[in-house]
Parts: sequence; structure tokens; C-alpha cells
Amino acid sequence: MMHPRILGYLAIIITLVPSMILMASTEETIDSSTVPHPLDKVAVIGASASAGWGLVLRYVDDEELVVTRLVTLNDVLKACILRENKRILLEGSGLFFWNPEGVGGEQARDAREQSPTLLIALDYLFWFGYGNKGPNGTVIPSGTQGHDARLELLEVGLAELDRFKCPILVGDFPDMSKAVGYMLGASQMPAPETLKALNRRLSEWAGTHPNVTIVPVAGMIESMKLNRPFMAGRQQWPRDSHERFIQRDNLHPTLDGLIVFTQESMSGFVEANPMIEEDDFDFDLESVRNRIYERNRPEGTSPNPYSDSE
Repeated sequence: MMHPRILGYLAIIITLVPSMILMASTEETIDSSTVPHPLDKVAVIGASASAGWGLVLRYVDDEELVVTRLVTLNDVLKACILRENKRILLEGSGLFFWNPEGVGGEQARDAREQSPTLLIALDYLFWFGYGNKGPNGTVIPSGTQGHDARLELLEVGLAELDRFKCPILVGDFPDMSKAVGYMLGASQMPAPETLKALNRRLSEWAGTHPNVTIVPVAGMIESMKLNRPFMAGRQQWPRDSHERFIQRDNLHPTLDGLIVFTQESMSGFVEANPMIEEDDFDFDLESVRNRIYERNRPEGTSPNPYSDSE
């Protein structure tokens, strides 16, 4: 027969266990509810594409006077992300090419100070591969002679991204050789083998960082160059899409292009992050474009987008 004192201890334990389970469940609920959503505070860092190079919204008033508004990746994100109470912080810089190490480092520091829940860096690394000014201001030789220096410069950009613990969406290195003679100098264009090495190193780095999702900008650009149909942003696009998505300088995206690149990055993010839902984003290009025009529309005007012939 069990001792009365032992029976008393068992009775106390039986009484306390349900309360302990309830307390643990409550604590777990409280902890999970305090975890920030990845879309609560989005920070943008990057170069001229993120800064909206060449992107202008056009409107016309009752007297047929044209009114324009500039647009950046921030505007595209605000229109693509449907979640309420989101905050889009910072933006890209058209001066990134001039000093990737300095401008890129300052952008990264500013972003870290905001404690973002998501970092969007679609073209942040571009000039860490295409730049002709290496670490400490050294000049990067053109062609194959600049191979090692460009890979060294890339490490500077990766080191900046390394300091972020939040999810990161980062674009890879596209072949923008068609822009040489327009917006790119021959000395800025990495050799073909260097371009492959840059993307290979980025892939290796991302493989050791679970918080990083690579946006396949290179693949989309390649499909446009080869004039073949392709999928991007969960939409099917026909051949002959290059002029629709890339400006005449053969380097910067058009408004539709920036929308599609953004939607493609969001598509990858949905697959990579279980906290993200399909309904958090708008994957319809025309819907997003219309929302951008409406949110930036000056009072008393109506949208009057540029046509392809202008």
C-alpha cells in the first residue's frame, strides 16, 4: 500500500500539471504574437534601378497641361504589398556606381539602424560586380584582367549584407553587355567568365545564409535578350518583351519592368517564408501599375502614361 505522504504529493502534481500546460501554452501564444511580420518594416537599398532612374508618371489636367511625378521602387512596393500597416523605408541611389564601397556601406548602415523586418536589395550588388573602382578606391582593370578585383569587390558587398539577420531579397548579376556604349563603359563590363564567377560566388554565399533569397534577374534578362517567352512575377510573358521591360538605354527597367522584377522577388519570398501568404501581394501587373498612378495622382489630373512610341 502506497504511503499517505506519497499519495499527497501525487495529488498535488495531478492538480498542478494542467495549470502548467495552460501557462506554457499561453506563454507560447504571447511569444508568437510578438514576432514581427516580415512585411512590417521593409527597407530598400540599391542603385539607380531602385531609385527609379528614368521613371516618370505623367498626368494631364483639365487645361491639358502635363504634370509629372517621379516614381521609385518604394512606390512599386507600396502598390505590390497589400498588407496593411506596412512601412517602406529608405530607397536606392543613382550615385551608387560612383563609389560602391562608400555608398553601399552607408546605405547598409542606414538600413540596419531601422531594424528592418525585410531587406530588399534588387540591384544592391550590381556595382559590386560592374564597378570599376575597387576596395579603397583602386581602379579595376577592364576585361579578364579585372577578374580577381571584381570578386574582391563583391566580398565587400556581401560583408555588408552579412550583418543583416532579417530576410533578404537580393538580385543576381545579369548580362547587361547591350548597355555598353549607352549607360555602361567598356571598362565596367565584367568578362563573361567573371560574370559567371560573380553569380557562382553569390549562390555559394546565399547557400550558407537561410535568410537570403536570390531574385533571378539574370535569367529574366537572358530570356528577354534571347527573345523567348518566359515566366516572371507569376505571369507568362511573350517574346519581344525586351522593349516593354527595359528602357532604351538597355540598362534600366521601365515601370512595367520594375513591377515585374518586384513581383518575381515577392514570388520567391512567398515560397521561402512560411509567414508570408499569397494574399499579401498583388501579382497582376496592370493592377499594380494602376494603383501606382492613382496613389501619386495630383488633384485635378488624370493619368496619361507615355506610349511606346514616345
